[in-house]
Amino acid sequence: AAITLFLLIMAILMIPCSKLTDRWGRKRCFTAGLVLYGIGALVSAVSPGLGVLILGNSVLEGVGTALLIPPVYILTTLRFSDVTSRARAFGVISGLGGLGAAAGPLIGGLITTAIDWRAAFIFQAAVIALIVLLSRRITDPLPADPTSPFDGFGAVLSAVGMFFVVFGILQADSNPALMAALLAAGAAFLIWF
Repeated sequence: AAITLFLLIMAILMIPCSKLTDRWGRKRCFTAGLVLYGIGALVSAVSPGLGVLILGNSVLEGVGTALLIPPVYILTTLRFSDVTSRARAFGVISGLGGLGAAAGPLIGGLITTAIDWRAAFIFQAAVIALIVLLSRRITDPLPADPTSPFDGFGAVLSAVGMFFVVFGILQADSNPALMAALLAAGAAFLIWF
């Protein structure tokens, strides 16, 4: 439940959080996302039950992830002007993301087995703290524009569409008919968006 909710929250907020980078600034969103994710990891580490785990892992880490991912790609696009170096940078980012996706569960499983499941969240928070420290050198080449418009109705449409798409994909193993209906509903909302 916590993992599914994390994926849903991250998916529904990705497009609105991407737009917030214009208003708040890319580096500010990146740092805020990291801090929220780190707080979520610490809350998860001390959770006495599923409710607090969902707050930490699903809500705080989900919102944090939605805030920090768009600035990574936007800052990379702005930093590398020629196509070759930009493609190389995106290749490195994608490769490291794939490596993290493959190694993360293995490292987490090792920590959980050797120490405790709470230690895996503390390890996440420590890695996030290191990234926040190292990211202080990042500069945002474009100033934030607090007057940049934010389409609230579009944010709701994209969030609802992404919710149905992701929830539909999560139903693939258990109910193919429900999956198809949810994907169709998601597609309709995204087309409306």
